[in-house]
Amino acid sequence: MYIMYLLVNTSEFCYECLFNMKTILIPTDFSDNAWKAAGYAAHLYPETPCKFVIVHAYYAPGGILEADASEYISSVSKEINDQMTGFERAFRDFDLHPESIVESIARYGMTSAVIQNLAKEQFADVIIMGTRGASADRSIVLGSNAIDA
Repeated sequence: MYIMYLLVNTSEFCYECLFNMKTILIPTDFSDNAWKAAGYAAHLYPETPCKFVIVHAYYAPGGILEADASEYISSVSKEINDQMTGFERAFRDFDLHPESIVESIARYGMTSAVIQNLAKEQFADVIIMGTRGASADRSIVLGSNAIDA
């Protein structure tokens, strides 16, 4: 199951929209559900060049003081960059339109805030994300990040 948000940008000029390129935001937590949503996104507009933006948000676990957050960020940044690189490489193996662009962004912050800010910054036309995260708990209909985003 996937969630698709359609965003309409009426107040800001978008050069990519001028050339009919769709911008698709794909939040990931590197789970199987996130990968399935990415596959869906890759095949959503097969005849249209798209800008795919793979997004990962991370936040310091509870109990870490703000002063220690920078230490946490530096300790996990290599692992996150490796995961993002692998996810992006695998995503490029989908049968994408030849003029499509793929980029990945990892940001520190609460998932819903990061997704909402990047949607505005990137002039996202669509956000596609899995409905459950890494836990894949079947007793819940939507994961907390899918609801918050």
